[in-house]
This record gives sequence, structure tokens and C-alpha cells, in this order.
Amino acid sequence: MIYGAGVDVGSTQTKAVILDGSRRILARTLIPTGANVTRAGENAFVRACESAGLPREAIGYVVGTGYGRYKVTFGDAQITEITCHARGAQSLFPATRTVIDMGGQDTKAIKVGPDGSVMDFSMNDKCAAGTGRFLSAAADVTGVSLDEIGPLALQAKTPVRLTSVCTVFVESDIMSYLAQRKTIEDILGGVHKAIATRTMALVRRVGIEDEITFTGGVSRNIGMVRGLEAVLGRPLNVGADGHFMGALGAALFALERAEAAADAGAAPLGAHAQPSGAGVAIGGLDAKPSAAGVAIGGLDAKLSAAGVATGRLDAKLSAAGVATGRLDAKPSAAGVATGRLDAKLSAAGVAIGGLDAKLSAAGVATGGLDAKLSAAGVAIVGLHAEPSGAGVATARVPAPQEI
Repeated sequence: MIYGAGVDVGSTQTKAVILDGSRRILARTLIPTGANVTRAGENAFVRACESAGLPREAIGYVVGTGYGRYKVTFGDAQITEITCHARGAQSLFPATRTVIDMGGQDTKAIKVGPDGSVMDFSMNDKCAAGTGRFLSAAADVTGVSLDEIGPLALQAKTPVRLTSVCTVFVESDIMSYLAQRKTIEDILGGVHKAIATRTMALVRRVGIEDEITFTGGVSRNIGMVRGLEAVLGRPLNVGADGHFMGALGAALFALERAEAAADAGAAPLGAHAQPSGAGVAIGGLDAKPSAAGVAIGGLDAKLSAAGVATGRLDAKLSAAGVATGRLDAKPSAAGVATGRLDAKLSAAGVAIGGLDAKLSAAGVATGGLDAKLSAAGVAIVGLHAEPSGAGVATARVPAPQEI
């Protein structure tokens, strides 16, 4: 089974979603982002793996998204939250053509194509006015929890008119209305109406097209949902996973890339495994594919000039760049291959190997103790090295798979 994961590192909360090959959500996690963005992404991913009952190495591909996407250091790729929210919304509501994503620090209006691609977008990334942070400030001043402000706003009889939707000045506006003995319901009703009106102007920039899907953490606020529906004059799609829409979109992209790698012949081996160019073989942390995409070696392995074979740490290339050996390896007289200290020349004087090295049938190249020859007898590397499937080059075994 192939699995993909998406990690959405937002300004206030970090979400992670894991999908299986049938696009079913196996796990979802939500934690506060806090001050350490890198740790938040890591913790959310680990908790999602635990919830799914999967080792982290089982996840074929990880995509990071959100404002902290580049801090998802264990991920395989980073994709903007705009693209991920569009894709996530379209996966749950296929007829989606407009997405409103309201998060902790910004609001986005996204025009979506039939395939979930982004056609256009607009956002207020320079100011937190009309965002989750604005609602949080209003909740703090009125002494109401964030979970309560939405339902209370729906009870407003005469919503107040705010002079500004600036997060900095909302406190003074609310304090002024409290002094005038306005009800908390009317004040919160005015707050939600002001945000909805501001969002309407944002959506008009990209064009309002049905269907409209509301995503982001604020989509859980029923008062905000009703406020937007009132100014837009139409209902909104709001899913139970609206809060996880960015992570869901990222997980969908991750799953597709993991499946593509598997179809190309490189079975994904978990986090950090890098497929070769031709999709033939992959190794562990920081393993590098050869130019021909045939085989890769261990940590910091060096490629030959021809991209045919790799060696061990600090391996030296031969003059012809065909094969590599170990530390302080000496090139043979013909400069074709290198071996170990005290290496012996083959009968043809073509290659050298290590102590107790075994010559190939063709006498072309040898490796270390107990080395295995490739099917073509071309080149081998290191202790207990295994030949590649193509019989061209070998890598160090086992390739490390830990993060």
C-alpha cells in the first residue's frame, strides 16, 4: 500500500493528514504551531503516523504547505497553501469554482478550475484585518471563548457598525460599545458582519463563481459562515474537514507523486528516499542518484564522471571516472578503477581491489571483503555490497531509512 502525507504549518496551528492509496483519510492531527515552526511540523507528522498506526518510513512522500512549509525539513516537496487549498476543496466538492480560505493571519480568495488548479487568487497578506486574529482579539475583549463567538453572533438583534476592521483598533471600538451598554451579541454580530463585508471585496477581485467553498480554521465558526452567506447571497460549501483542507490538498499531491514513483519502477521507501533519474533504485539519507539513474550509494557518496558507480565516504574517482573505492584509494595504471589500500592489480592491469578482493570473470573491477559481483561483472563496492538489478553498480547495504 502506498501512503502520502501533507503537513500544513499555519501561523497559529499546524495540521497533518495521511491518505492511503484509495484517497481515504487514515489520520489527521492538529496542534498549536508555537514558536518552533520546525518542531511543530515534525510533531504533527509523527502524531499522524501514530494515529494511523504506521511507521514514518511507510509514508512514500511528504508535502509541506502553509506559511511555514519550508520548515518541514523532513518533507520531499513544498507547495503553496493556495494551491493545496484549491486542490483539497475540489476533492471534497468537485463543483468548487471559488475558495475562501480564512486563516489566523490572512484571508485568500481563490478562483479554481474544473481540475482543481488555481486560475487566480487575491489575499490580504499585509494585514491581519478580517482574519482569525481579528476574531481572536474580539473574543479577548468581550471575555468570550473562540468557540462561543460564532453562535453568539447569530443571536444579534441590531449588529453594531465598526469604524474599522483593523485588529489593532478593534479593542477600542468594542470597549466603546460596551460602555454604551451594547450587548455582546450585537457587538459580535457587528464584528462578523464587518469581516464578511471585507472578504466580499476580496472575492470580487477574482470573480464570484458557484460553487463557493469555505476553508481554513475560521470555517468552523458558524457565525462567519452565515455572515459570508448573507453578503454573498448564496450558500457555502463547508466540510467537516475544512480546517484540514490545506493539509488534505498537500497529501493528495504527495500521494500522486508517490504513485508516480512506484509506476516508474522506484518503490518509495519512506522519508528522504530519493528516486534515481530513471526510477531504478533509491537509497537512504542524502543518497545521490547516478547521472544515468542506475544506482546510488551511502551517505555523501560520490558519483563517477560517467554516473555509473558510487563508493563510500570520501571515495576518490578514477581518472576515467568509471568506478570508486574507499578512503585513500589508489588509481590503477590504466586509471580505470580504484580499490583499497594495498590493492592488487588484476592480471590485465586494468583494475585493483582490496584485501582479499575477488576479481570479476572479465577481470575488470573488484571491491572489498565479501563483495558481490554484478551480473555483468562490471563494478562492485564495499563490504557485503549487493549488485544492482541492472548489474551495473552496487550500493552500500542496508541503505539508512531513518530521518
